[in-house]
Order: sequence, then C-alpha cells, then structure tokens
Amino acid sequence: MKKRGRYSTSGMVEDRYMPGSNGTVLENLLGITTLVEIERIETQLLFEVSDQILDEFSREKQFTVVGICLIHQRRLGSLYEWAGRFRHVTMSKGDLMFAVPAHIPDLMSVFEVDRRCA
Repeated sequence: MKKRGRYSTSGMVEDRYMPGSNGTVLENLLGITTLVEIERIETQLLFEVSDQILDEFSREKQFTVVGICLIHQRRLGSLYEWAGRFRHVTMSKGDLMFAVPAHIPDLMSVFEVDRRCA
C-alpha cells in the first residue's frame, strides 16, 4: 500500500506519521501535523544550516561520511529523531527510488574510498 505525502516509506521510526496528519507528515519532535508547516520548517532549517556550513567549508575541505551524517543531524535533528543516521527504511519520492537501506553502508564506504582517490 502506497502512503500519501511527499515521501513513501516502510518500517521503523522513519515510517511513523503524526496523529492527525492523515499520514502526510512524518512523526516529528515539534508535533507539527500539517504538510505546509513541516515544509516551511524543513526549508527554514535548510537555509540556516546551509549558511553555517558554507562558512565552515573551503574548496580544500572534503566531505566524509561522518561529516555528511553530522550535517544531516544539524539540519534535521531538531525535527526528527532519526536525523544524522543511515536510513533503515525503503524510501522513494515520486518515481525516484532512493538507495536501498541495506546497501547504504556499502555505498558510503565506496564514497569514502572514491573521495580519497580523487
């Protein structure tokens, strides 16, 4: 059964929706139940963290897996319990399937190796 909303997920904490949201808003730490408000907060957090990160990074700084997880935690940690951790649910947006959770650790390991060889 396909869930409604911006993302389709299945299983675990990333798959819980806010009561009263009709299955359209993922469970969040702020108790937001409307799609318009959650999108507004996510966008606001994106702009805030992007500005901070741009000040911290230079052309020579390379991304690492740990660094990516920290950025994700900084961006969404005040909103979602699972922020900053590898995903454990299958997820898609529209027709785009995201990486299968079982493959994420291996893909991130390849990213680390490829990053060092660049």
